[in-house]
Amino acid sequence: MEDIREGVSTLEFVCKPEEIGLASENICFTCNVSAKLRLFRQLDKVFVKADLMTSIELECDRCLKPVEVTLKGAFENQYRPLPRAVKETLDDIGIGYYSEEYIV
Repeated sequence: MEDIREGVSTLEFVCKPEEIGLASENICFTCNVSAKLRLFRQLDKVFVKADLMTSIELECDRCLKPVEVTLKGAFENQYRPLPRAVKETLDDIGIGYYSEEYIV
């Protein structure tokens, strides 16, 4: 958390699908995952907007030949410190929690 400075910052990285839990024996990734994150920190709250892109290989419905398909996705979420006394399941819509250096 301390690595994220107050205000707006950006982070771009490329990683393998299995490094972020996307790998599956049923999906053939043809490239790594590209991520562009925009972070906004205000005191102990962190707002994240992410754009992700990768490519997978699928079978064409008409000719059954392999075809490469680009996948793009985006999400927005906000993160707050994990409450010390958690009595119920934390399922606030659009709110995630972090504890020290980890997102819960």
